[in-house]
Parts: sequence; C-alpha cells; structure tokens
Amino acid sequence: METDARDKYIDLAEINLLYARAELQAGISDAAALLRSFEHIERALKNIRTHKRATAKRARAA
Repeated sequence: METDARDKYIDLAEINLLYARAELQAGISDAAALLRSFEHIERALKNIRTHKRATAKRARAA
C-alpha cells in the first residue's frame, strides 16, 4: 500500500513536470503557456510536499 501511494505521488509530479516542459517548448513567446507551465511546476511541488508530509506522519506514528 505504501509503495502504491508513493508511486502515485511520483507519477503525478512527473506528469505535471512533463506538461510544464511541453508548455515551455510549445509556447516560449506565449505568456499564457508560461503561466500554465508555472502552474504545472507548482502542482508537482505540491504533490512532492504532500508525499513528504504523509511519510513524516507515518514515521512519527511508528
């Protein structure tokens, strides 16, 4: 179960980073594309932070 949850957060972060890269490649002169890439990066960071908090809670509970 723990591995599945970790994999989910890693997958979500990777997907968001891939979308961010695509936005940057496709719309380097498009302000909206740059904003969307920033939002994807923020979502990836949120996924990583959520996973780290959950991991820390489980470690404290053990």
